Amino acid sequence: MIEGALVFPEVTDGIIDASHTLSLSICSNDELLIQAFTKLYNIQLLDKSKAKPIIERVIIKEILYRLFPAGAIELLKLNFGNSIFDESMRKAISYIKTNIGKKITVSQLANIAGQGQTTFFKSFKKATGRTPADYILNERIRQAKVLIAKQQFSFQEIAYKCGFNSYEYFCSSFKKIENRKPSEYRRELSISPN
Repeated sequence: MIEGALVFPEVTDGIIDASHTLSLSICSNDELLIQAFTKLYNIQLLDKSKAKPIIERVIIKEILYRLFPAGAIELLKLNFGNSIFDESMRKAISYIKTNIGKKITVSQLANIAGQGQTTFFKSFKKATGRTPADYILNERIRQAKVLIAKQQFSFQEIAYKCGFNSYEYFCSSFKKIENRKPSEYRRELSISPN
């Protein structure tokens, strides 16, 4: 038997075939994880009690906690919590991200979402936690940070590529959101070891 692998016999017409294995080498041969998978398999195969679904859920949670470090699980929960389920809002956000260098209005976004401006404004804020203007501004700064990190463009070029009307507005918005000037951000990137 391979170390770090589970062997699950296949039962076909009452004959056990032990050739099916599930490799867990990616899990660093975690003995407790292997035990949890074995428990789950045995429950599936042998347990006929009414408590079976409850026991399965507990074991599956144990497996997930062993597969993912605590921080990864929290990140997954956060990302799921931040997911936007409203298709019309996803369309509006997609439009913002693909047209970040252009002028974007609430009227355009409401039209894309198929809603009136007032309804769109309320729906957008409920879905994202931000007003459309605030979301657009934060997305522009996010894109600016990506371009600053590439170190291929001047700050003026970055400002216009990210849809800012002026270099001054870009700098003041960047400082407001990031608590530092774009030049300070670039300097920090060049100092930090990567």
